[in-house]
Amino acid sequence: MAEGWRTVFRSWNGTDHENPKTLLISTDLLLTAAYQDEFRLDVVSDVAQVSGASWYQAGEVANFSVPLLVPQQGLGGKIGIRWRFTGWSGDIESTASSESVVMDRPYRVIANWVVDYEQLYYLAIGIAALAAGAVAAFVGRRMTKKASEETTVPLVRTYCMFCGASIDPDARFCSKCGKAQVSSG
Repeated sequence: MAEGWRTVFRSWNGTDHENPKTLLISTDLLLTAAYQDEFRLDVVSDVAQVSGASWYQAGEVANFSVPLLVPQQGLGGKIGIRWRFTGWSGDIESTASSESVVMDRPYRVIANWVVDYEQLYYLAIGIAALAAGAVAAFVGRRMTKKASEETTVPLVRTYCMFCGASIDPDARFCSKCGKAQVSSG
């Protein structure tokens, strides 16, 4: 027999399932052993727990499945890196996470995966948005502070009546030419 194929005892004469059977024979007796072929479904995944791997009777429908997304182990899983199921390969090729097959021979299917960074991208975008907001708030405060400092400077400029140099509005003498700034009015 091929690997993944076995024959299993079912009954004697279609009704008696006792095996082994002890008989005391006193007359002719015809015993017929009934056997059933069974086939193995191997469902392989190096990432996640799969369901459906088992022995099935010939002609039985076998269902097998795997989750679509599986968190990675360790730090990767904590920051949102996952495994994404991409499809089955082997004796059955499909992209559905759940499949079925009529067991007419042994089958072997392999779950295929890719690394999924989608959650990590969202986390990075969120952190970037928070950082941009913090920078904008910091710059806004600096601009407000600078604007308030500039508004404390007098808006009216005063010039010397004699030499035209810029002087403080309260100055009595020009710092450049030294002449008194008192008007005779």
